[in-house]
Amino acid sequence: MKTVDDDLAYLDDERLVAIFQPLAARKFKQLRQGKLRFAYYTTAEGADGILATSTIWMRNAQTMNDAREVMHGFECLARALSTEAGTALRQSMDELHPDVSAEVIHDLSVWRPGMHYGTFLACVSEHTSKDDEHGRLSMWRAYGGRAGVAIVINLRKVMESNGAVFGVQASPVTYGLVNSFEEHLYRLADNVRSNRESLIPLGRKRLAIAAFDALRMLALCAKHPGFEEEQEWRVIASPDLYEIKIGRRDIEVIRGVPQAVVKLQLRNRPELGLDGMSLADLIERVIVGPCEFPHVVADALYRRLSAAGIPNADAKIRLSQIPLRHS
Repeated sequence: MKTVDDDLAYLDDERLVAIFQPLAARKFKQLRQGKLRFAYYTTAEGADGILATSTIWMRNAQTMNDAREVMHGFECLARALSTEAGTALRQSMDELHPDVSAEVIHDLSVWRPGMHYGTFLACVSEHTSKDDEHGRLSMWRAYGGRAGVAIVINLRKVMESNGAVFGVQASPVTYGLVNSFEEHLYRLADNVRSNRESLIPLGRKRLAIAAFDALRMLALCAKHPGFEEEQEWRVIASPDLYEIKIGRRDIEVIRGVPQAVVKLQLRNRPELGLDGMSLADLIERVIVGPCEFPHVVADALYRRLSAAGIPNADAKIRLSQIPLRHS
């Protein structure tokens, strides 16, 4: 297993993130400025479990609504790397350290099966003020089941922590096909060349790690452009690749299928420099989606919020008035 402290240390360097993950860097800046909030759409049963245990389950990528999503990302990346855009990226890296790009491509090939079958995800959607009262209809349809709940969270305090690496990464989803991957690789090549003087002193190993992880996240956070209205972010754990410091892998039976999950702990960890992860810090509001018994669900979640020590729990509950009909 790789060690988090060594391999993901570059994530503490905003400059390197801006070079290798420019979209994420822009979004993280908005996060730190308090301009982004998120909603976690789930079933009422799932929301109750999160509030009762202060954990969120990260599911294996194979159990996603469309398991081909991760395959789609890696297929687009492989095709883009074989184009002139891939050549431009490899040349820009090899100008810094000869043949370093071959090491990165080799590592991606070696780790691809593990990333494909051993990646765990939790997905959230960017949440705007216009969604505060009712949530988003498309998300209720896709993820709410017959009784959905949206937990609206603010990660600003988390982003103000000391930048320690915890083995769990977050990134906005990129919506596109192979051509958008090619554009991204060209942008990476330009970034590497324009930052040559600052990248050379970092050394071969750190450059390879940053490039490997940038391409890995690009593949894992790709989605067909038809889903763009979701404005999704993915929280990603690859425990076979990076040690998880704020969660653990466990076995649960979900809808009759025994499976590994990663249980992400929603609590502050001052010994790691992590603040803002408790339920009281995270939760801004809870929206009960269209369902048969909205007041019953709202009462149960209010009691969970109160038991978790969240102040003004009653003021955080909203009932969506979207007239969604379940067949």
